[in-house]
Amino acid sequence: MSRKGYNQSIQEASVTSDFSVASELRDFHAINAKIGLLTTIKSMTTPKWHKTALAFCMDWSLIFFSLWLVCQFSFYIFPLALLIVGSRQRAISNLVHEGSHWNLTKNKHINDRISDLFGALPLFKTTRFYRGNHLKHHAFLGKVNLDPDVDAHKGYGFNDFDFENNTLKRFLGVLFHPRSIKESVIGNLFKVGRSDRKLIFFWWGALLASMYLVFDAKVVFSFLALWFLSKLTVYNLIRNIVEFLDHSGLQPGSIMTYTRTISGLGPIRFLTHAHSNNFHLTHHLAPSVPWFHLKRLHQLFSNAHLDYRSAHHCTGLIGDNHSAATCWQGDCRRPSKRES
Repeated sequence: MSRKGYNQSIQEASVTSDFSVASELRDFHAINAKIGLLTTIKSMTTPKWHKTALAFCMDWSLIFFSLWLVCQFSFYIFPLALLIVGSRQRAISNLVHEGSHWNLTKNKHINDRISDLFGALPLFKTTRFYRGNHLKHHAFLGKVNLDPDVDAHKGYGFNDFDFENNTLKRFLGVLFHPRSIKESVIGNLFKVGRSDRKLIFFWWGALLASMYLVFDAKVVFSFLALWFLSKLTVYNLIRNIVEFLDHSGLQPGSIMTYTRTISGLGPIRFLTHAHSNNFHLTHHLAPSVPWFHLKRLHQLFSNAHLDYRSAHHCTGLIGDNHSAATCWQGDCRRPSKRES
């Protein structure tokens, strides 16, 4: 089939697909039960509060360390600070994503409070609101007018299923689209309910007032400049790269055909895919497994399932025929059975 014909088939599949995520997961885990893997998977679903605490502490420590560098030394260090803060904003967003699946603590109420206090509220959203959209993404994966991620990309002027002309120019059009920038900078501030909006404003008011009382106005100004410029630049870039590479340009119809996993990232994973966010196919097949088990689970699935090994496992963001960028352009070369 020509690339144009394949492109058309993907667009048709996105509209006509009647596959059920629930039935695919049921069949997949029925196989896991038969081969004795389901017990192992279930043992991985228990959240660990110390892992959550360490992750949030690491991310926020780097943010405040960047602020200290800017205030203590020079604004010439600002570009480096933007890179660190923007990547940690994305890392915190990934932890909110974990919170939406109740993967932070065993107690669901505490899970949401921690996710809000240290993640969602600083990013101008709430865990509850994010969860409402994100679980629809899991349930209606790749379905037009049902999958909120597909619809959000349409709002940026981008069709996930029309990748014949996927180029850097087209991606830049998304990156600088006003709606994309707005969602990166102020999140869901004007989409959440009034009570949630008040909570966001209270969080920010309490933080800035505390910083002013403990330090001074310069620190408050520096933090605001660092936070919002990071969201406008580095965070916006990382968010769009990662979220488009999760599914865009793939064949809807099943979790296996419509989801990527990206390995071989090296040190760049710290910036772009913090907290094992690169194991996206693994996550969609087992969303109740916290991030710190995904690498091991990816290895278990690879050993146990031929269809998993044959899925879209990209090596790096750009470069060879296995890269995520190549796959996004519709030229993905899947590993052969021999390579797997």
